[in-house]
Formats: sequence, C-alpha cells, structure tokens
Amino acid sequence: MSDLSIYYDAEEDWIDENDIVEFEEITPPVPIAEEPLVQPGHREEIQTLLQAVFNINHFLPNQYEAIDAAMNGNDIFLVFPKGEQRNICYQIPVLYHFPKLTNIVIVPDSLYLLQQDDHNLSVHNIPTLFCLAQEI
Repeated sequence: MSDLSIYYDAEEDWIDENDIVEFEEITPPVPIAEEPLVQPGHREEIQTLLQAVFNINHFLPNQYEAIDAAMNGNDIFLVFPKGEQRNICYQIPVLYHFPKLTNIVIVPDSLYLLQQDDHNLSVHNIPTLFCLAQEI
C-alpha cells in the first residue's frame, strides 16, 4: 500500500457488544462463505478481466488489494480520487462474480459522477440502476 492510502478493516472495530446485539436483531444474518470467493493465484484472471473490459494493463497501488478484499467478503473503505480508477475497485468484483452474483453493490456518488458512471457501465454491458435519494 502507498503512504497516501488508508486501509480500514471494520471486522472488529467501531462496534461494541451492545451495538452488535441491536444490529443482529434488526438485520437477518448473512451466510458467510466457508472458503474464499477468490482462491489464491487468481490475480491473473482478475488482471485479464481488467484488460478485457477496461483496456487497462496494470493496477494502481492498492487497487488489487481492495479488489481482493472485496472479492473475499471483507468490508473495505476505499479512499481514491473520483473516476474510473476508483470505480474499478467496485466493478471488477461484480464482473468476476456476475454469473453467480447474489449481492448488491451500492456506490454512493455525486449526481453528475453517478450519471456518468451509469453511462460508462452500460458501455461495458454491466447492468446498473441509477437512483436518487428522494426515490429511495
């Protein structure tokens, strides 16, 4: 990871025991995969997807680590400049698992960027839904 990046693993931080009890009562439990979704050594497959869909030959610092963490079911908080380089970190896991996808990826963004991202994803044949806050 670069010195300018922040990596935060939310697995055991920021929630105390009382919050967990309330959270579990409100939200039904989500089954956790017994084995990682991405097996070790699959970096080449992810690299191929990056080249085939986005015509990009290499990952920026921290992109692969964020993608790998997301694909293995970890919570991630990613701080990247806006644009395609950040969005790839959300899009690659969706594309990799698309045939068997059972999750929804929500990426909050500014209105203009969200409209632009929606258009860019449709160019790559990635199904999207554009939703404004007042529509929720």
